[in-house]
Order: sequence, then C-alpha cells, then structure tokens
Amino acid sequence: MFALGNVQMAQNEELRRKGRHEDAKAKMDEAYETHLQTLKLYRATLGETHDKVGDALHKLASHMQIRLDYDGAL
Repeated sequence: MFALGNVQMAQNEELRRKGRHEDAKAKMDEAYETHLQTLKLYRATLGETHDKVGDALHKLASHMQIRLDYDGAL
C-alpha cells in the first residue's frame, strides 16, 4: 500500500502539470488516505518500533508539509 500511495502522488503531479488542479487535489487526498491506512497496518502488524512505521510517519509528515500543516507534521 505504501507504493500505491507513492503512485497516487506521482499521478497528482501529472494531473497538476496538465492543469487539472481539482483532480490533482483529489488524487493527493487519496494518496494521503492510502499512506494513513498503510501506517495503521504497519503499526498493527509490525509494531511501533519497526523502520517501516518510521517510513510511513515520514511520508505522512511530507503530506502535512505540502498542506502547510506544520503543526500536524510534528
């Protein structure tokens, strides 16, 4: 699922380049939800200290930065 979220982020960029800003925003929201679900699955299956949990947290912080939600990124 982590890779799927990354693909959705790449699709967001392509849509943005084509000027389809509303579709791009929807795709980015979808990517955020995919990465959030990934984090939940990683925590449930791998535990809180696994490095993949850290990867998912880092990706979600990137989403927060893009949204200018700096408090959420912390």
